[in-house]
Amino acid sequence: MTIKIKELWIYPIKSCKGISLNYSQLDKTGLQYDRRFMLVDEDNNFLTQRDHHKLALVETSISEETLLIKAPGLNMIQAPLVPVSETKIKVTVWSDTPKAIPVSDEANEWFSSYMGFKTQLVYMPDTSNRWVDGRYANNKATTSFTDGFPILLITESSLQDLNNRLE
Repeated sequence: MTIKIKELWIYPIKSCKGISLNYSQLDKTGLQYDRRFMLVDEDNNFLTQRDHHKLALVETSISEETLLIKAPGLNMIQAPLVPVSETKIKVTVWSDTPKAIPVSDEANEWFSSYMGFKTQLVYMPDTSNRWVDGRYANNKATTSFTDGFPILLITESSLQDLNNRLE
């Protein structure tokens, strides 16, 4: 059986629009740059598109060492693709509390303006570890700010089966 990848996507900022790729490198948390950024509220709890639908309109793109971010009604901003800082904070994503780096005051103001409440953009550095559920991985596999696993796959036949069950 031959397996062919038809589409490959990353989501640099968790719960924002994804980027379609032709190829990707793998790093210790999965596809390079996938969900390494995340938005948190004042209590450092993650924000999800499930609760904040307008995150679906936030677009990202990658240009050399920069993450470009844009949304309706706001000017585009830039953030370092790999932020560096001595400041680390604990953030909550589901039941995990990995350490993250606050990206910038500019990004926080931009996202707070867009969301309508105080929001902070954070980045998971390579020094932070978030382990996948040991019930499903037999080693100390790590992930980023994903919902649980570094890489998720679906076959076209499974997707078609799901779509056939919808009304």
